[in-house]
Amino acid sequence: MKQHIWSPTKNQEVQDEHGVSLADISQAIQTGGLRDILATHRPDKYAGQRLFIVELRGEMYVVPTRETETHLVLITAWASRKFRKRYLP
Repeated sequence: MKQHIWSPTKNQEVQDEHGVSLADISQAIQTGGLRDILATHRPDKYAGQRLFIVELRGEMYVVPTRETETHLVLITAWASRKFRKRYLP
């Protein structure tokens, strides 16, 4: 598995706004919380990105990602009611 990396600034923003960190998201991915991988809805604008749908603490998070040769870059994360309804009972 590729090493997960992220921007410290964006990590702090996600933590302040959503109460979870990208480190929490990374841990969830590594321990089986990854529920789906989707194409981005705007490939022209977000070329090379995929959306990871991650379960963490009873919530579903959308996590845009980009892969490099050696890393998986976690760009940001937000909770999604749409995916909670789809993936959680």
